[in-house]
Amino acid sequence: MNFAGTLVGPSFVREPPSRVDFANETGALVECVAAGSPAPSVGWLTADGRPALPLAGVRLLLTNGSLLFPPFGAGSYRHDVHAATYRCIAANPAGKVVSRDVRVQAVVLQHFDVQLYYNKNVWLGNTAVLRCTIPSFVREFISVSSWLKDSAFNVYPSLKGDGKLHMLPTGELLVRHVDDSDRYRWYQCRAVNRLTGLTTLSAGRAKFSVTGERPTYSSL
Repeated sequence: MNFAGTLVGPSFVREPPSRVDFANETGALVECVAAGSPAPSVGWLTADGRPALPLAGVRLLLTNGSLLFPPFGAGSYRHDVHAATYRCIAANPAGKVVSRDVRVQAVVLQHFDVQLYYNKNVWLGNTAVLRCTIPSFVREFISVSSWLKDSAFNVYPSLKGDGKLHMLPTGELLVRHVDDSDRYRWYQCRAVNRLTGLTTLSAGRAKFSVTGERPTYSSL
């Protein structure tokens, strides 16, 4: 039991995560909550152990101990602030506690196109494979989330067979047992930005032609 006036050293109630990625258009709030008696003060340190001081419009320290990175334009990006390591520190007269390293990485959003790759001619009865590629400079944060058939029917990644249309967890779409009706279908992939939740459709539409009958071979 704690008696009135008893000192209790600080401990984290909510320690910040080891990594925080965010888009420049959204900003980020990094929380750090500590308890103790008396209530500890909460601050932040940079990688070299110096206090992370407020920087107007770029880095703010809230009264509840949170570290706030407001949304910013591309021209306001600062490597020493937006791609940096921080630690939360909580202290009271009974002692102090320092959090794990928190790697903060802001990503300046850039325009990009999602490109479709597929075989334009598929043999009747075969499987068509459709792929979408994400540019390397955004690939870490963008991934193919689903496919659209005729702009209405959605296909999502699955570990099951899913019959004729099957989207692999890696993003490819399989159109199995191609038949004559498939020549009238078209497909687009949808990519999602995990930092913002915004989605982007592929720049083009995949539409393939179905060729004749499936070839057969016989041994002599």
